[in-house]
Amino acid sequence: MNNLEIREESTDTRLKVTTTVPAPVEDVWDLLRRPSSHAEIDGSGMIRAAVGQEPIEYVDQMFVMEMLWTDGTTRYRTDNYVTRYDPERCIEWLVADEGQDPAGWKWGWLLQTAPDNSTRVTNYCDWTEVTDQEVLDQKGFPLVDASKVQATLRNLANALS
Repeated sequence: MNNLEIREESTDTRLKVTTTVPAPVEDVWDLLRRPSSHAEIDGSGMIRAAVGQEPIEYVDQMFVMEMLWTDGTTRYRTDNYVTRYDPERCIEWLVADEGQDPAGWKWGWLLQTAPDNSTRVTNYCDWTEVTDQEVLDQKGFPLVDASKVQATLRNLANALS
């Protein structure tokens, strides 16, 4: 699925990438609400695995991910707190280093039914609420550049084909 039309919108505090995948919204939603599938579609190589197999089902739910830092050697975990959950429309979570409070950045997915049984999909990272300069410096936002988010969308389309 390398021929997807992909659109990027970026600001100083948000990265948003959108495409249309040839799959019905319920199939896209089913895959995205399962953290266990996130490593399969991740285009950054940072997501290694979900800890546990439970699907995301409600706001305030927490799920844990095994991660690999951008240096390619540092392994760590994140605690992810669901902040938005609207079935077949939107899912979003705040990210925190394991055992820490969230510092204000979040990842999310927006879904919209499109013609021909396809789905308009947006994946975004938003760090608008990160106010701690040390966190901004340490993390180096955006954590994942647009090309890797685009790869995630391509992987998502391939996983659903």
